[in-house]
Amino acid sequence: MSQVRVRAKEYVELHDQVQTSVSLLDSLETFLSTFQKDLSSVSGQISELQDRSKDIENRLKSRRRIEKPLSNLLSDMTIPPSLATLILDTDVGEPWIPAIDDFERRLDALKARSRVKAARDLAEVAEGLRIVAATKLRSFFLALLQPVRTNMSANMQVIQTSIFLKYRPLFAFLQRQAVSVAQEVQRAYIGASRTYYETGFRRYIRSLGWIKARTPERLETIVVGAGEKQDSPLDAERLGYAKIDGPSVILAYMADDKAHKEPIEAVFRSLFLVLMDNATAEKQTAPCFLLLRSYPLIRLGLMTRNLLWGLN
Repeated sequence: MSQVRVRAKEYVELHDQVQTSVSLLDSLETFLSTFQKDLSSVSGQISELQDRSKDIENRLKSRRRIEKPLSNLLSDMTIPPSLATLILDTDVGEPWIPAIDDFERRLDALKARSRVKAARDLAEVAEGLRIVAATKLRSFFLALLQPVRTNMSANMQVIQTSIFLKYRPLFAFLQRQAVSVAQEVQRAYIGASRTYYETGFRRYIRSLGWIKARTPERLETIVVGAGEKQDSPLDAERLGYAKIDGPSVILAYMADDKAHKEPIEAVFRSLFLVLMDNATAEKQTAPCFLLLRSYPLIRLGLMTRNLLWGLN
């Protein structure tokens, strides 16, 4: 009987332990169930974060793709303070050549994006700078022509090659952005050139006339009639003046030497060679500087005829 009681006590303790274990297992089950739900929630949050991360990454890639074009757009549309200061506060010179090219590129960019409000706002500032630049360039080119009008000793070819051609990009800017100013400069150039060449050729012809008067020519028939005898022998050396390659031309100062004489062939040869040399030089230079092909109403042929009329 005592053994049964001992066993019963052990069974009771075992039962209590089993109940405790069952309670622990139930608690563990509840904890695991809650943990599983938490894991599911965390998994959903991680998935959501991954989706948001992908969305942010895609947006970042899109912004990076437009970053460079947008930067270029802003760079083209804005006018740097240094460029505005150069146009407003400095005289026209060599630094203007690259600056005007940059300014015109920005003008074209603003015109191409006229629908953008920012571009329209900046266009007003750019238009003011364009007017200032055109005004200064007009005064600059007209001042370059002043020595040609007033001083016949000025070397036209040197002025053309060392000054006009160097500043050709500035004149091209006027032709594209200020047409009326460019046409005014063209007319001034044509008028100054006509005065320069007309005056120069009149003086040169006058000097040749003095030299020609020192060697009077006898009136002779071109051919000898039948039975007639030629009075004077033919001077073959004078035929050499009919060639371009031959003696040097007569210079105007030679007329000051009253003893200097030349045959009439040398006089006409010098006149034609000087005329040809100046005309070809002008024809090569004027189209390069003035770009006359852009304006059919002001052609080089018209200017050349004006220069030739100065010989009449």
